[in-house]
Amino acid sequence: CLILPSSFLVLQAKIRNMVIFAALFIVLFITVLCGHGFLQRIKHILPEDVRMLFSQFSANRNGNGGIRGNTEAGEAKGVELLPPSTSSRRAGGSDFEVFLSFRGQDTRKGFTGHLYDGLEERGISTFIDCEKLGKGEEINKLLEYIERSKIFVAIFSQHFAESQWCLKEVTKSVECRKEIIPVFFGVEPSDVRNQSGPFKSAFRDHQSNKKQDQKEVRKWREALMK
Repeated sequence: CLILPSSFLVLQAKIRNMVIFAALFIVLFITVLCGHGFLQRIKHILPEDVRMLFSQFSANRNGNGGIRGNTEAGEAKGVELLPPSTSSRRAGGSDFEVFLSFRGQDTRKGFTGHLYDGLEERGISTFIDCEKLGKGEEINKLLEYIERSKIFVAIFSQHFAESQWCLKEVTKSVECRKEIIPVFFGVEPSDVRNQSGPFKSAFRDHQSNKKQDQKEVRKWREALMK
């Protein structure tokens, strides 16, 4: 058999790495110019090493941007919303394919963060709200994004029902008759439907709150049942 000198094998590996990084640079440059959709069209013909490197680059880029979660009203004034990336925005305007509703303290840095990164990486425009939410008309703008989204993804978790804004978002999606995809993260479907388990104590607090409109609480219950 033919035995190649070690120096030749080292040179071959260096040339291969140079080709991979050159290809990655070219793909990144063209993607910046043409948008993320270009990458999606050619991704299947790229070498596996190049695809892996680009996926890592995309994940790091999205991670640095941060994943924001829901907070209660009154924590801060004003709304700071994370807009969709230019590459993932639909051609028809600023509408979104997916609206993510979640309890920040439960899933922001875990499941929801990975879900958001995965959707954006695949060119699916996804709305995710910032940590700072205020009162009044500015909050209503948040609910308008539900109207402008195609699919509503509710990530039901242990503390989801403690957030009034999570419950408002679910109620709004039901009222708008959106396509709803529920994700049960550490809770059972029956907990959501019947407001049992961790949802039971949350609704007990809502009902005992004298400042809370009880008609709205009943709407929340009806929305969760649906």
